[in-house]
Amino acid sequence: MFRPRSLQGLNSWHGDSRPATPGRSPSPVQLTHNHDYSGAKRLDVPRHKLVKGHLLYMYHKLASSLSSDGAGQTVLSVVLLLATVGLWLLYAHIAQQAGRPRYMVILDGGSTGTRVHVFQYSADTRSSYAVLNLPEPKLKVEPGLSSYAVNPAGAGTSLQPLLDFAEQHVPAGQRADTPVYLMATAGLRLVPAAVAENILEQCRATLSASGFQFQPDWASIISGTSEG
Repeated sequence: MFRPRSLQGLNSWHGDSRPATPGRSPSPVQLTHNHDYSGAKRLDVPRHKLVKGHLLYMYHKLASSLSSDGAGQTVLSVVLLLATVGLWLLYAHIAQQAGRPRYMVILDGGSTGTRVHVFQYSADTRSSYAVLNLPEPKLKVEPGLSSYAVNPAGAGTSLQPLLDFAEQHVPAGQRADTPVYLMATAGLRLVPAAVAENILEQCRATLSASGFQFQPDWASIISGTSEG
């Protein structure tokens, strides 16, 4: 059974190294967790911290300008004041977006059935870590994907109840930015490669039409090492 140990490992299977931006799918992060808290070290510097640095720079420039005389300095002071106000508003907006919960949907295609995990996490604006909310909502349907060897279309159809479940836990306005992954495990590794690929193609068609963010290579058969 697949159990994601880290979002970095999860994303690395698909070559996803994009930096995290508000409203987009998450960047690779490493998660460690205990009973109450999961910390994830982000690989990129949070945008609200970059904006905060610019704010401090603008503040010192404004203070220096106000201490000088002359009409030119007055005009410069007004410009710097407006720029500082604008940056403060941008900082507040980015900080608010960074703290908004985000989601990731994982379909674990095991040998006896397929289970969906709906993970919710948010960035900690006080640090460069993320908080993962556990336990995550999950649901399992049977049989496993390999059971559809003679009826590949049925494999795609079998995912629909799981996607319906995920929709109940992801706000409608965030589904298009929420990635969905299918990680097929032992069952599909035991069937002929051509049969397994036909099953995956049917699953990809269902996931592409789900309303969640999806790319074809996000549905794959993972190795036993990754599954462990």
